[in-house]
Amino acid sequence: MKTLGKIHLLGGEELRHIPGPSPHYVSVPQTLEIGKKIGLKVPSRIKIIAVEAKNMYNLGEGLSKEMTKAIPAIVKEVKKILKSK
Repeated sequence: MKTLGKIHLLGGEELRHIPGPSPHYVSVPQTLEIGKKIGLKVPSRIKIIAVEAKNMYNLGEGLSKEMTKAIPAIVKEVKKILKSK
């Protein structure tokens, strides 16, 4: 069961195994490698903060009422993550 607003911190191996939506998809590690190869300054490590949605298959405008209500707790958790790094 999904938990609306649950925070997921992704890095390293988790980012290598995210399937792409098409053959044209470029993963985060691939993007960083391309940046290095063309001489751009890229971070030595990266973490992605992902927020779990109730339904990610139906797109619409704005946030659901449940997600809007969860925003303060999400912001608080993200701030804790950022301060701990």
